[in-house]
Amino acid sequence: MTAEIADAGQRAGALDTGRSFIVQAPAGSGKTSLLTQRFLALLCRVESPEEIVAITFTRKAAGEMRNRIIEALVSAAGDAPVKDYEKTLWQLGRKVLEHDRKLQWNLLANPNRLRVQTIDSLCAGLSRRMPVLSSFGGQPQISDESDHLYRTAARRTLQQIGNGKTGQALGVLLADLDNNIGQLERLLAGMLQNRDQWLRLLMQRDSHEMRASLQDGLRILVSSELEALASLMPSGLLERMARLARFAAANQAGKDLPIPLSAWLERSLMPAVDPDDLAAWQGLANLVLTGKGPNLRKRITVKEGFPPEQKEEKAEMQALLADLETEEAVVAKLDAVRLLPEPRYSEEQWRRLESLSEVLVHAVLELQLVFAEHGEVDHAEVMLRALQALGEEDDPTDLALMMDYRIRHLLVDEFQDTSHGQYRLLRKLTAGWEPGDGRTLFCVGDPMQSIYRFREADVGLYLQARQHGIGDIHLEPLDLSVNFRSSATLIDWVNRTFAATFPQQEQPVSGAVTYASSVAHHPQQASDNIQFHPLFDDDRDAEAAAVCALVRQTLSEYPDENIAILVRAKTHLAEILPALRKAGIPYQAVDIESLAHHQVVRDLTALTRALLHPADRIAWLSLLRAPWCGLDNADLLAIARAAGDQPLRVPLAAPEHIAGLSEEGRSRLARIASLMRDHLQEARRQPLAKLVRSTWLALGGPALLEEAVELEAAERFLETLSAQESGADLEDFAALDEALEKLFAPPGPESGGRVQVMTMHKSKGLEFDTVILPGLGRTPRNDNEQLLNWSYFPDEDGNEQLVMAPIRETGADREAIQNYIRLLESTKQQHEDLRLLYVAATRARKRLRMFGSARITANSETPKPSAHSLLARLWPAVSHAFDELPDQEPATPDEEDRERPAPLRRVPSGWEPPPPPSIAWPQQQKPAESEMAPEFLWAGTTAKHIGTIVHRYLEWIATSGIDSWNEQRVRDCHDQIASALTALGVMGQELPEATEKVILGLVNSLEDHQGRWILDDHTAARCEYALTVRTRGGLKRLVIDRTFIDEEGTRWIIDYKTGLHEGGRLDRFLAQEAERYNQQLQAYRNALQQLEEREIRIALYFPLMKAWKELDA
Repeated sequence: MTAEIADAGQRAGALDTGRSFIVQAPAGSGKTSLLTQRFLALLCRVESPEEIVAITFTRKAAGEMRNRIIEALVSAAGDAPVKDYEKTLWQLGRKVLEHDRKLQWNLLANPNRLRVQTIDSLCAGLSRRMPVLSSFGGQPQISDESDHLYRTAARRTLQQIGNGKTGQALGVLLADLDNNIGQLERLLAGMLQNRDQWLRLLMQRDSHEMRASLQDGLRILVSSELEALASLMPSGLLERMARLARFAAANQAGKDLPIPLSAWLERSLMPAVDPDDLAAWQGLANLVLTGKGPNLRKRITVKEGFPPEQKEEKAEMQALLADLETEEAVVAKLDAVRLLPEPRYSEEQWRRLESLSEVLVHAVLELQLVFAEHGEVDHAEVMLRALQALGEEDDPTDLALMMDYRIRHLLVDEFQDTSHGQYRLLRKLTAGWEPGDGRTLFCVGDPMQSIYRFREADVGLYLQARQHGIGDIHLEPLDLSVNFRSSATLIDWVNRTFAATFPQQEQPVSGAVTYASSVAHHPQQASDNIQFHPLFDDDRDAEAAAVCALVRQTLSEYPDENIAILVRAKTHLAEILPALRKAGIPYQAVDIESLAHHQVVRDLTALTRALLHPADRIAWLSLLRAPWCGLDNADLLAIARAAGDQPLRVPLAAPEHIAGLSEEGRSRLARIASLMRDHLQEARRQPLAKLVRSTWLALGGPALLEEAVELEAAERFLETLSAQESGADLEDFAALDEALEKLFAPPGPESGGRVQVMTMHKSKGLEFDTVILPGLGRTPRNDNEQLLNWSYFPDEDGNEQLVMAPIRETGADREAIQNYIRLLESTKQQHEDLRLLYVAATRARKRLRMFGSARITANSETPKPSAHSLLARLWPAVSHAFDELPDQEPATPDEEDRERPAPLRRVPSGWEPPPPPSIAWPQQQKPAESEMAPEFLWAGTTAKHIGTIVHRYLEWIATSGIDSWNEQRVRDCHDQIASALTALGVMGQELPEATEKVILGLVNSLEDHQGRWILDDHTAARCEYALTVRTRGGLKRLVIDRTFIDEEGTRWIIDYKTGLHEGGRLDRFLAQEAERYNQQLQAYRNALQQLEEREIRIALYFPLMKAWKELDA
């Protein structure tokens, strides 16, 4: 008999299907199991399974919950389990099966009746049901990548300059931005991405109503902050501060006050928690704080209002400051109150905000036209249209009334990551629900794991719902505490560390969440489960080496366990991933290693710009600096001086006349100049990607690529360029840059999945035996300016409030409202950073290893972490690890042995590409008219891109081991496949069908015995094997899809073909394909026969059809 778990009562209460709950489920507490049990319990009482709707945020979560429900029903048909916690699920499953038989649902045969869906799927369904109310005609395609649409709408908006009211408003904004129209375009496009947060206010009110609403929001915000300060103050503190403020103000009467104490002149009343008394509160803050930051005054002089003869009051002031030394929360809040804005807009502020509102509303209308033209929309638009289709809470549409009738029970997963739009959707779906009417809402989440502000999540909504409910629905709080994942040692450390670092008070406005301790379900383990490795002065190479050593040691000591390396940002892996590869440690990293940041991609981008725009000086300087030329800075300066105001390519025509150019520089330049001159003549005459490839090869680009991932990066760049180009030209370099940012290196060999690398955000919901957290001392990038700063927060009744401020004028200081909104958003982010660290630490089952670097400067005797790093949040728990300082002097900028730049990597002077092997290339023969190529489905560029992605994933399957793959794993890659297709230019209505084609090809290959044989482990197996050969027609580049040696010693060359065939005889189709590609495969065979003497057989494989055709057979 297993012991009852500590929170068993809370878990049992969650199965009361007559009540609504909000559940806090910390890391490892079995949240998904509880949701599954609740769903099963509800199935026992409803008349139709469709009356229950479970909402998740990802397809993976929805699939997991659906699978658990079905597995529970399947298991319920068998014998009762032994373990107590499994018995509950089994008993519920039995009751559901009995109810199922009674009502003839037949759920196991019709699992689609279980409504477990994502929030996006729910919104799309709502807009489809009522296309007129939602303003959708035919249902458009939902796109995950809409940046190009935002840019188009922004450009069209800017075309209104000088036209009417919108043109005048654009003039105001351009004046604020110093007439930088490119910046305004980028800012407008960025605002359109987040329009679901601000659009409702801008479109539903006239100017006077909007101003009143925003100023009401400012008053509520100020009141909230003052209430928070008052609640923190110990008894009697406010009275002491007020008495001393009156004294100091009286002593400064008639003087030019250095601090704003004038509000306390002749003031007898204590300040109320009211915006009208803001000046008095700010006077109190300035009485005790220095000019900047939460720093208490050290000196008390006549300047501060305390003459030397007034010793009693001065002593009282010193005592007050001494008492405040122990009130860190009060001091921090006093500093925040100093920055609170007056709760009103000046006329100039409002004029700028009105202009911005006019422009943004017009941009939204342009975006809707762009959506209609392209037949696709983003997720925000689907949400907005779904809300529109439901009407208002007090004026619901027929659709809302129909949904109210059909849905009787809502379950919401990961509720802590709800956005304001999603929260409004829940309010509308449950409008009219009343206690005791048989309808229930069940929200599950963990505010300590709210880490998706960049996706518009607001943890304040969870806190608001917990305090006030949602609409008229009261939600009873339930708190889970048992952690089934981690060891007792880990949980004790997490409890001690985060209880001391999390905020001590909840505050929905700032997203402050208090810590809830967990109870271990697993027994105590060794004391060395948690280790911190201190580093100094951001030595990233040392950190990478230490991480590699730790990974190798852990793999050796625990051969049956897995490891995760989790980082705050992908850029924090820049040194670690190459170190892992160099050490021969295989790892899996999905969508983690950006190819756009590889130097070879930057060089190829510069080459592309130089070929298309010969006058682009930056591109030409980059080209001449790149490894294929390798000029040093002195030579580049000489060329720039020789060019003067002319394009750089002008002096390149006669390098011998460039003054100051080194002899080696002349030699290097002579080769580059003639080569580039020839290739520039082909610009816009042949496909751009082909021109860039041929120029790169001629320059010797691949010669210095040291790792396979660099060649992969180059190939992916050229693929992306091919997808982006139009008519041998490139219309939008920004679109190319955005597409490149979405390119990632292949996941690579998994080694059984033992070492995985990902961001902390990606790790949420996962668990690993050992977790390694490097880079804790690094800081994130600063946020960029936005056209509009805004912040949502709840009032005391739980109603949603919004404050806004326009962007500051170029060169001007930020105004108080904008400054405070940015401070509030920064505070929210700091709270979320701590929660992110909590999420990362709680992924560990057994061991947690952390790395962080602190800096020692000449001005400090002890190391200090960077202010906005995760290490700064963790500092109280790990600062002792830095007690032993390194045996070196503090680093200074003038130190002789400071880090030197990496040596210039370049081809040797006079380098020429080696001649490739020569082969006999078969003569091309034109087929007879009757034997012309058959028609294919998916002819055109989409078919080409489907083939590209199928090839890429078949390579991954073969290199990582086919036994680790099945259909479910392929389907779990759905979003990655769609993203890869989007990066190649597949969009709109073609994207979902193309994605399914890729998945079909991969699943077929895994199910087909011939496909499995091709992808299985073989001797000398290679995928995407590239060869360059010399033929009578010049150089040719060959890429063999799959080649290996079988058990009998025969070399196989297999080419994948992703066409489809409908109608007619399959054998005839395969014969035609064999004839079509015979010469190509014969060339492959001829090339490999130059390298080895053995029998070589050639064949075609068709993944979409499970078809195989050997040539010469």
